[in-house]
Amino acid sequence: MNKIAVFAISLAVTASVLAVPIASQEIVVSPRSDTTFVEEVSQDLEARLAATRIDPRWDAKGIVQVRFQAGDDGRPTNIAMYRSSGNSQLDRAARRAVSGLTSLDPMPVGSSDDQVIQANILVASSDAQMARLTRKLARDEAARIARSPRERAVLALTLAPRPVS
Repeated sequence: MNKIAVFAISLAVTASVLAVPIASQEIVVSPRSDTTFVEEVSQDLEARLAATRIDPRWDAKGIVQVRFQAGDDGRPTNIAMYRSSGNSQLDRAARRAVSGLTSLDPMPVGSSDDQVIQANILVASSDAQMARLTRKLARDEAARIARSPRERAVLALTLAPRPVS
């Protein structure tokens, strides 16, 4: 008799748990890590830069740095040129690519509401030139990060799209 009573009680408990509407149960969503965020946003930005088609006749080479924040809708806000490449066409193409991002939501775990994101975009016409720009960016970024704690909190993405030939 005890086995039947235990079975009946466990069946009643199981039925009551299953009877709770799904909508009232908690849904847990895993937040994105910094690494996942950088990978996904970098892929989005790279696709937008590829669609921009950097024309080799622009003689576009250099480093463009664009800063922005993520809006509530996952799109960039407060887009600003942090450092120009010296080529206005390349700078405009970089800003346009950043403004088209749609992958900023959700932000990584631990990000503040006013998290600053920086897109570092390198454009070169040769492998040797790309190597020089990469070394220069590494030096510049190390100096920027050393300047202040606020600069260390900037989330940086680095891309090197190829000009269309």
